[in-house]
Amino acid sequence: MPTAPIPEALKADFATLDAARIAIRNFIISTGESYRVTYSNHTRYIVACRDTSYKFTAWASLLKGPKIRVTQYIPHSCSPLIHQKFPKANSVAFLRDQSHAAVSDNREIAPAQIQSTERIQFGNAGVSYQQAWCIQEALRKELEGDEAEGFKKIPALINILIEANNRNYVDIAVRNNHFQCCFIAPSAIPIGFNAW
Repeated sequence: MPTAPIPEALKADFATLDAARIAIRNFIISTGESYRVTYSNHTRYIVACRDTSYKFTAWASLLKGPKIRVTQYIPHSCSPLIHQKFPKANSVAFLRDQSHAAVSDNREIAPAQIQSTERIQFGNAGVSYQQAWCIQEALRKELEGDEAEGFKKIPALINILIEANNRNYVDIAVRNNHFQCCFIAPSAIPIGFNAW
């Protein structure tokens, strides 16, 4: 089966097969096309056209070295109608990359604005309000971190401060098993205050 040249976006050596999978997904969706996974394991990832009568395919393989590369690519030759309503084109996993800059700049961006950006900049009119909201929340969590996970790190921080200098003063207040506040006074503060 003759293959076409590998597109520039897929020519890299990938660190993992999952990174190659994401690159293939992003490339295909960004060109307005679709795919189905025909084979996937720890050494190979193969996608093909959703219409089985066409020859489109992209292969990512683990090679000696070890290297992970896209080793085969045959472009789509099917009707654009096959690509309509492709669910992965509206998935949070794909859309979050396109909305990252907007949410980074404005954490309170409205989901309707994310929908509008997708429609105008990327020609993707299929993003629902709920999907736009999910994108916004996923990116806010990624950018700001998870509050609950952050509070779980406070005891380790206290231990590090005390191990670094046992004259550091640290106090934590917990009520009904919920964090209330934390007071930290590095040893340099009282020393400096007393010297003044």
